[in-house]
Amino acid sequence: MFAKRNSIPNMFMLDSTGKEQNLNGVLNILSVAPHAVWGITSSFRLYVVEQEYLAFGSDHVPWTKVGNGYKFLDFSVPRKGFVVKTNETFCVRLGITENNPIGEDWSCQVSSETIQHLSCGVTGCFAIIGGILHFRQGITDSDPLGQV
Repeated sequence: MFAKRNSIPNMFMLDSTGKEQNLNGVLNILSVAPHAVWGITSSFRLYVVEQEYLAFGSDHVPWTKVGNGYKFLDFSVPRKGFVVKTNETFCVRLGITENNPIGEDWSCQVSSETIQHLSCGVTGCFAIIGGILHFRQGITDSDPLGQV
């Protein structure tokens, strides 16, 4: 999937033939999960669309607004999703499966630090805090912040 930003306030996806598919919005941050695409807008709104709706040749994509107040996300780990909200709350998305790629709920904890960037993998999450790279492991549904 290739996404590009056009001069009008919309995001477009280019299919394999070069046809533009209007994603109907402006996303500043994008994360591709195995069965869904997640994005955050410039106004900190979190949106998601199941990949089945991103079929080549489709003209409209039905994005679902998840909520407000999100600043970072990473949904690259299968069956997991991680977000940081603008109030420095770190959340893990619960209930993500192949049949339910959007999941069902969040498990959240407030961080005492201001997170400047986030990237997660199967062993934990990296975050930039105060210009320093930090690694947190042991992140679970019941302990979203994990341990240093």
